[in-house]
Amino acid sequence: MEAPKLPSFFKQNQHKRFDYSPRFYDERKERVEEMRKKYKGIGSSDRYSGENFRLRMNSEWRNVGSRKKSGGANMRLGIVVLVLLLISYLILFN
Repeated sequence: MEAPKLPSFFKQNQHKRFDYSPRFYDERKERVEEMRKKYKGIGSSDRYSGENFRLRMNSEWRNVGSRKKSGGANMRLGIVVLVLLLISYLILFN
């Protein structure tokens, strides 16, 4: 049972419906598809065909600058830890 409505000069806003349709976007899958399209037209040479191509792509993907980046990061982390230990030593024992 509803309460009786009173007359009004002002219009009341109706609630707005939320209509959201989620979409999934896989960036990695998109890059792989672009690479496949890029190398598909090269030909049927052994270098770019089938499983050999997949293995080469995986190995190249893993080895892209990983050694250089981790070495520099480890060095910086070591320096930061040493500086923090030195500062804590000076604060505690002086």
